[in-house]
Amino acid sequence: VFSEGILECIDVSGTGKIRWQRFIHDAKNPMLRFVNDMLLVNVRPENRKVGLVDRVVAYNGANGHVLWEQVVPDNVREMITCGAIQIFHDGKKHIVAMDLATGKQLWERVVGTGRMMRLAWDGNRVHVFFVSQSQQPYHLAVDPVSGKTLDEYAVKSNIKGEFANDARRQVDGYYGV
Repeated sequence: VFSEGILECIDVSGTGKIRWQRFIHDAKNPMLRFVNDMLLVNVRPENRKVGLVDRVVAYNGANGHVLWEQVVPDNVREMITCGAIQIFHDGKKHIVAMDLATGKQLWERVVGTGRMMRLAWDGNRVHVFFVSQSQQPYHLAVDPVSGKTLDEYAVKSNIKGEFANDARRQVDGYYGV
């Protein structure tokens, strides 16, 4: 639970006892994500003061100990777990991948022209769907370990505007765009 700068782990077995607490003083609506027994907290500074950067902190979910901390791109909107790799992106063009065990940055990419972007994971590849400034949707298949493009093509679509790259996984491995 996160409330007013305090991150708490509460025992839900019936006692309601607080197992551990951590104070996150400069956080504004942090994004929380559980990955196995790890809690990832994306901390965005409340006030954009000089020197304050967006970062992700990995906590041991059982005891609250900090496992690692790493800077991430400004305005990270989403996190996606790809096996042992965590990918962060801003929903427009900036992507960063980190090793979940160490927090080490594996790669960083800028994709497209910064209009809109969505990511999906199929168990092997990261699928990056983005829309160019001319409203043309594109698809890249990216290796999550190296960040290298494995496949790319322009998506043929009649969809225009805000939701042109809102990809959702469909049956048989297809993506609806």
